[in-house]
Amino acid sequence: LAAVLAVAGVFTAMPAQYPAQVRILVSSKGDAKVFGEGNDEPDFLLFKANMAAMIKSQMVVQAALNQKTNTGKEVKDLALIRDNGVDWLEARLITH
Repeated sequence: LAAVLAVAGVFTAMPAQYPAQVRILVSSKGDAKVFGEGNDEPDFLLFKANMAAMIKSQMVVQAALNQKTNTGKEVKDLALIRDNGVDWLEARLITH
């Protein structure tokens, strides 16, 4: 319990100063089975393409732009977004 309180105290006293980044890793092959069968089905490729499309969707991009930075400013008000536009941001979202 003391460790949890200590960690919470550190996060409260020293908030993060850098934006977060999320990386989702989806393996193209499942765990090795007893007889070696894997996940090479075309359904996986469809799943992967759908995940990429969802990440780049207007709903997700707008939700990200409406987030506030640690200074209280909205992301869409940052100079990088104002100068280049939302289309610039959407073109630079990378999914593999």
